[in-house]
Amino acid sequence: MPKVGARKNREIELAQRAMVNEDAAVEFWERHRWGNSFKEATDRAQALGLTAPDIAVHMGVKPQTYRVMRVPGEHGRRPPAEWRAMLGRAIDQRMGELGDLRKQVERGE
Repeated sequence: MPKVGARKNREIELAQRAMVNEDAAVEFWERHRWGNSFKEATDRAQALGLTAPDIAVHMGVKPQTYRVMRVPGEHGRRPPAEWRAMLGRAIDQRMGELGDLRKQVERGE
């Protein structure tokens, strides 16, 4: 059990660093873009500050439909086949917004 907690703490730390550091964001994305379940990947994206409505827009669905996609088993709904690319675009957009904000803060705007 301690290993799981330590891994989760590492993920949280990496996600927090990714919010202010482009290199950390790239590292975060590289570590998690392949082989993740939809729920795991969207959990990590939400740790970066994406919201359910943000992700739903990129998936082309309503937020409630997105939430049902995250439910495992027979009560859930399958995400689109291209969900990784869609989530990647949402993350890329968020990284761009954070980068712009960082530049504005550094310039004192």
